[in-house]
Amino acid sequence: MGKRAVTFSWDEVARLLAIARSPAAGRTLEQRVEETIVALDELIPHTTRLVWSVGGAEVRNLHGTMDAADVAAYLEHYRHHDPMTPYAPRYVGRVLCMSDVATRRQVDRTAMSELLRRASIAEVAGFSLPLGAGGLFLFSIHRGPGAAPFRPKERALIELVAPIAADFVREDLASARPDLDLSPMQRAVAELAAAGLGDREIARELGIGFASVRTHLLRAFAKTGARSRTHLAALLRGEPGMP
Repeated sequence: MGKRAVTFSWDEVARLLAIARSPAAGRTLEQRVEETIVALDELIPHTTRLVWSVGGAEVRNLHGTMDAADVAAYLEHYRHHDPMTPYAPRYVGRVLCMSDVATRRQVDRTAMSELLRRASIAEVAGFSLPLGAGGLFLFSIHRGPGAAPFRPKERALIELVAPIAADFVREDLASARPDLDLSPMQRAVAELAAAGLGDREIARELGIGFASVRTHLLRAFAKTGARSRTHLAALLRGEPGMP
């Protein structure tokens, strides 16, 4: 059965355009991300949300309304018991809801249920995009007990707006990233490889052939002198030493 088309009102289109055209001058990365994600508030009813980027061991909290202690507890312990985590790599660039992968009873049997009860979270819509150099942009929006599931239009809105915030993070990373003389496609392939995607996953993500991925990756290795994907990720982060 095919996917049903999602339509937007003129007001929703106008709001989306305003988000996309929001100027960057005079604002920090966190402010740009916050203003973009806050624009979703009037379009998608929810209880709490969280926006962060992950690069290596560093987790950067970009914006959120979730209690700071609960965020810290999730990063320290509960994320290892999150039922969505094993499925996340297959949903890069698409919304994944907790109810897509587990029933309420299954969630209640995990250690994650402790945090969800404390934070009054019954449903989660998560979205992720690779940032390059092994980094990852993560956005999640939450609803409390008794709330309606996320509708197709709401999922589509997340998939339209969250990448704008991810682009702000990419721009911030790129400003501090060395020029390795890679073509746009070589860099795109190298960044996805550094993010942990396999060659076939990269081919699907970029819409190119498996053989083309190998060719671009080999040229990226030759230009940068990288000896492995781990080394390539370090070079993209501006760390020339061999890991």
